Amino acid sequence: MSVFELKPAKGSVKKRVRRARGNSAGQGGEAGRGHKGQKSRTGYSRRAGFEGGQMPLYRRLPKKRGFASLSGKTYEALSLYLIERALKDLSVVTLSDIRGLGFVSSSKQVKVIGSLTQAVSWTSFECDLISAGAKKSLEAVGATVQMSSQLSA
Repeated sequence: MSVFELKPAKGSVKKRVRRARGNSAGQGGEAGRGHKGQKSRTGYSRRAGFEGGQMPLYRRLPKKRGFASLSGKTYEALSLYLIERALKDLSVVTLSDIRGLGFVSSSKQVKVIGSLTQAVSWTSFECDLISAGAKKSLEAVGATVQMSSQLSA
């Protein structure tokens, strides 16, 4: 067997369809494009999101979504359980101690949530904001809670 004797397997190579070359070629007439209309014409292309003249989805939906707070304050929630585990030896817990743990970014304010799971020796606790449950839990162990708004006033 030589290179010039090689040929593809029988039935693996098909002749390409030559459209719009007359009825005898098998794809004459409309050449598979149907009758008339925009899609039957040469050079037709449709942009993304086009819905045939119907108002497209991106124009039907309202432009502005959601709501922006006028105060512009963003709080990052931090569990009292995490603070308890890291700072259980301290007697006074300050905002700088909480931020120093690395659980929250320095740019956002801290809101303390959750409750204590064990007794702690804290006498004073400072934070930006605190949930009612967390405040109740701290006051139950005898700690006084101060929020940053109270500290600055």
